Amino acid sequence: DARRVLDDLAESLPRLVESSDGILVARQSRSLRIEQNFTRDLDALRAALERLGEGALISSTRGERSLLVSRLERAANPEDALTIEQAQVVEDQAEQVLREIHMLARQEEADALASIDQLRQMVSILSNLPGRKSVLFFGQGVQTRPAEAIYRIWWQKYRAIANRLAVPSLQSQLDQTEITSAFRRLLEVANSQRVAFYSHDAGGPRSSSAGVEFASIGGAASNAEESFELQRALLQLARSTGGLGTLNNSSVEPLVERMLRDFRSYYSLGFEPTDELPVRGRIEVRLRQPGLEVRHFDRFDGEAVAGDLDRAAMTALITDRADNPLGASIEVGEIERRGSGNY
Repeated sequence: DARRVLDDLAESLPRLVESSDGILVARQSRSLRIEQNFTRDLDALRAALERLGEGALISSTRGERSLLVSRLERAANPEDALTIEQAQVVEDQAEQVLREIHMLARQEEADALASIDQLRQMVSILSNLPGRKSVLFFGQGVQTRPAEAIYRIWWQKYRAIANRLAVPSLQSQLDQTEITSAFRRLLEVANSQRVAFYSHDAGGPRSSSAGVEFASIGGAASNAEESFELQRALLQLARSTGGLGTLNNSSVEPLVERMLRDFRSYYSLGFEPTDELPVRGRIEVRLRQPGLEVRHFDRFDGEAVAGDLDRAAMTALITDRADNPLGASIEVGEIERRGSGNY
């Protein structure tokens, strides 16, 4: 699926280049990596897309999810325990699986926070560029609710003994995450810097049948819920920044066509803030003519605008498209290994 998306993008490059001042190609990995700086050179852009194809878009925790669901399927049910010893075995199994779910959730939270931070870095790179700025983002999304489907399966199985394991409610396990606030901050910064996201689910068409690899207790539902959550984050990212998102679609061509149409025709609306204006707020655009629909940035953030100097420096250092009156630059020297093992 990822290969097909990249092939579609390669075919769309001539039209994208024609409609833009330049295209930057980047990938998300352990850190944000610029594969190709801003250019209109088709050969350079095609080569960058080819390099992207060398990396696989696979969830780093999919295997762990499958194993945990299988363990929950095999574990004894609380109602089947007929003796005190059997009941203790059930509680021990439930507690052990819960610890492993906590570990999975922490890993997924770390992955999600890293992904969100890299998207914020991309926004910072684009922030001081003039004109309309858009990010065509394709991937498997952002897991904003780590291990939620697995927690629900655990709760369904062990609800009767959950209090004895210091789990008063399912919600108590789902609220311990920083992802929601980090994701909201990403949306605020993107809105303040007028960066629109066009997101495409590179996982391709999905259905609940994709989860048959998991055990019957809830594996298919778990996989379907995970896919929906990943897609929901992509859609929210696009909708909140005035862009568009495509879900369960193997072709990126419709999204590219809509993005190009937006490049050719759009309005710029603005307002003059007053002293009474809050630091942060939502933006609502009302239409008098029925039957019309408007896509727009849905919030503003005065604090994000206050950080323009930092973002201006990043834009100037990474790209050659921003004002750089001081002539600041970054030079990377040769890597040398020291005796201590450091570089």
